[in-house]
Amino acid sequence: MNKYQPRSGLAFKHACFYLNLLLLLFSFCWSTQPLAATNAIRAGFNANTLDPNDNNWDTPIPLGFDIDFYGWPFSSGYISNDGFMTFNWPMRSLTPCLVCNETILMAPFLADVDATLPGSGSVTYGQSTVGSRPAFGVNWNHVGCINTPNFDTGFNSFQMVLIDRSDIGAGDFDIEYNYDIISWDAGAAQFGDEFCQGQGMFNNASVGYISYGRDLQFVGSGAAGSFIDSNLNTGLIHNSRNSILPGRYIFEIRNGLVTTGSGSISGSIYGDNTSNPLADSLVVICNTAIADLPCNLARTNPAGNFLIDGLANGSYSIKAYPPAATNYQTGTLGTVNLAGVNLNGKDITLKSPQPLPGNASVSPNLGVTSAGLPIVYWQDVLTFNAQACAGGTASYTLTNEIGNVVKSGSMNETSPGNYSISVAPLYPQYGQFLVTLAVNNCPGGSSNVIEFNMYIDPSGMVKNQFGQPVSNTTVTLYRSDSSAGPFTIVPNGSAIMSPTNRTNPDNTKAQGLFGWDVVTGYYIVRAAAPGCTSPTVANQAFVETPIMSIPPEVTGLQLVLECPVPVPNVVGQTQTAAQAALTAGNLVVGGITTAPSDMVAAGLVISQNPAAGASVAQNTPVDLVVSSGPPPVVVPGVVGQTQTAAQAALTAANLTVGTVTTASSDTIAAGLVISQNPAAGASVAKSTPVALVVSSGSALVAVPNVVGQTQVAAQTALTAANLAVGTVTTAPSSTVPAGSVISQNPAAGTSVAKASAVGLVVSSGPVVVGNTPYAQFTSKVAAVNREIGTIGSLVLAPTSNGINPLTEVITLKIGSLVKTIPAGTLRYSAASKTYSFTGTIGGNKMVILITQTAAKTFIYSFAISGINPSSFPKGSKVDVSLTIGNDTGTALQVLI
Repeated sequence: MNKYQPRSGLAFKHACFYLNLLLLLFSFCWSTQPLAATNAIRAGFNANTLDPNDNNWDTPIPLGFDIDFYGWPFSSGYISNDGFMTFNWPMRSLTPCLVCNETILMAPFLADVDATLPGSGSVTYGQSTVGSRPAFGVNWNHVGCINTPNFDTGFNSFQMVLIDRSDIGAGDFDIEYNYDIISWDAGAAQFGDEFCQGQGMFNNASVGYISYGRDLQFVGSGAAGSFIDSNLNTGLIHNSRNSILPGRYIFEIRNGLVTTGSGSISGSIYGDNTSNPLADSLVVICNTAIADLPCNLARTNPAGNFLIDGLANGSYSIKAYPPAATNYQTGTLGTVNLAGVNLNGKDITLKSPQPLPGNASVSPNLGVTSAGLPIVYWQDVLTFNAQACAGGTASYTLTNEIGNVVKSGSMNETSPGNYSISVAPLYPQYGQFLVTLAVNNCPGGSSNVIEFNMYIDPSGMVKNQFGQPVSNTTVTLYRSDSSAGPFTIVPNGSAIMSPTNRTNPDNTKAQGLFGWDVVTGYYIVRAAAPGCTSPTVANQAFVETPIMSIPPEVTGLQLVLECPVPVPNVVGQTQTAAQAALTAGNLVVGGITTAPSDMVAAGLVISQNPAAGASVAQNTPVDLVVSSGPPPVVVPGVVGQTQTAAQAALTAANLTVGTVTTASSDTIAAGLVISQNPAAGASVAKSTPVALVVSSGSALVAVPNVVGQTQVAAQTALTAANLAVGTVTTAPSSTVPAGSVISQNPAAGTSVAKASAVGLVVSSGPVVVGNTPYAQFTSKVAAVNREIGTIGSLVLAPTSNGINPLTEVITLKIGSLVKTIPAGTLRYSAASKTYSFTGTIGGNKMVILITQTAAKTFIYSFAISGINPSSFPKGSKVDVSLTIGNDTGTALQVLI
């Protein structure tokens, strides 16, 4: 191809320069796929194809956004097949940059490219996005070198991407140089040999070239073979710049300036000793004097070497992270000073961890790493225990990863051979520590020294809306090389995370804690828990942090999820207690209804909805069903039933028998229920007592006193008292006028049932014998048959227990005649309630009748026929008496 000198015109004071910077990207929209581990070439940017012959190309290509480079604004540029792009004018002549003093140029691989060779690809370009930001890219796809007879030398594939960062500042942008295959490094215009390999100064590719004046370029530019794939130390695909991807080199342009210098720091990373170089370790180099400068990130190549160039003079810290699938601890070199001379040989040896031994412990802890190192929380009081000789003198020392003793002191022997010490929270200290527990002055002068590594965790925490930790939350770490994104999930086990925790995604512990120790970069942490949502974004099932730039370290990070709350169990509680429990549980009381219950006492909660243990949103109403007591029962009707039947019916109806009273009734037979309360058909609670009124039969009436009244008046009085007139007999009386009542049965004042018969004895007047009346003369003599007879009475004393004529001896005395009737001789008629005896007395035929008219009252009569006149002369007086057992009736006199 023909190479032309740049057009004359504006002159610039600065020469071309190269740059190597860290830049980390961000996007609010990112892939959820793990980060790719190979091929730094970004997809896309191939909408247009560059003419393989770049002669006479004067048309600028729009970038799609504005950039500011050292105060010069550009929105377009000129692409060359020869691995570069200019902005103030096209450059058609390739020279070793000595002629580019006035040209603003960016070159991922400034070399003599020939895209017309057989098998060579083309140069494509176009606009797209990287993460959330507009971007412009150029692809040199599988291109060869010019004027070389050996077409099989190989091809190069590399890319330049400009990313708009006007979100940070107007005109700000990032530059990415990405490399996939580098097989050659010099073409004919660079005096390369037939294999496209350079032979002298400026004969090889200039890499990482960014020009406004000539200031910087990648270390190795101009040196034969520095960048090709077969060079495992400085080959472009084996190293990186501020990216975790091998072959990617990132530069930040802010306020039109490049924040780099011309110095470099290099060294090697080893595992345990220098005979074990570690490939794929990540090395972070940070300027310790300028806090807002981003740190630089590099990956060790297969030989374990790293190189960070483009560094300004200053003080730097160096920290190395072990490769994936290893348990080496992170290592630091401390502070180094860069002052005009490249710093080489800054080697770090990563040590294998010392796990917690069996004769020591630290509590509480959050578990152990895969290498057996205890992890402790920086806000916890820690207790260290050691077992050693008895009677020694014990001490402890806590040393951080750069060798500074943070805490130390003596330990107490709590029991023979057991030593302990409690240490206040180590906050704000965190990271990798060496714990030394030493027991000296043992018997015999020996010592016991126990050492193990420990990680002090400045964990973040996932909380719910009430400030309570949420355990078992899935936390996922996303990373990008740029705050513009795209953000991708850090692969599980990646070297991006230190061996303290290389699990991603991870789950929070019981305290809601999580955390990773990571290399420099831009990060987002996402947290998701079942049923929980974002408190600020509707229907989003996760929360995430803003973009976090690391460093500075982010400690004590807190993520808040709005999580469902567990419904407390309020069944069996009083309504008041249940309402208080729901309110305390960030819920509200919903509808309250009542229902009867045989099992739950009145006023207590029978059921709730949602049920206890359910997870619901905050302020969800919980409905309660409160017991009104046992269900009501219908009172059965028991009126007219016997008391026993009524009681059985009430018991069967789950009721109880209340007060039972009696009352007389003219209509309800005795023993039957007259009334009940509550009434039949009423609805009442179980076990309610039902009072009964039981009939005692008709009402008793007091027998009026009719003695002394005329028979007519007596009958009227008895009728008025709801009584009936019973048997009316007459008897002579010398004191009671004829026609008046001598006696009554039952006696006056006796309580009897209505319609009871009251017998009357009515006076027939006195019996006159020679004008002399005989009191109590109640007999008569039948003149015709010569029969005598009488009616008398026998009333037992009130204290008597009663007599039974059938079992007593009966004695009848008539004058001088005595008739003894043995016990058991009388005959009894149940129909008439009459006892009778037929026999003889004194040779005379005799009949005796005894009638019991009341419990202790007997009426007796006798008749004697065929009286011998000599035994009973006419006109004579005969004394008559009747004895039943030991009780004798009233004596009578009979006039013959």
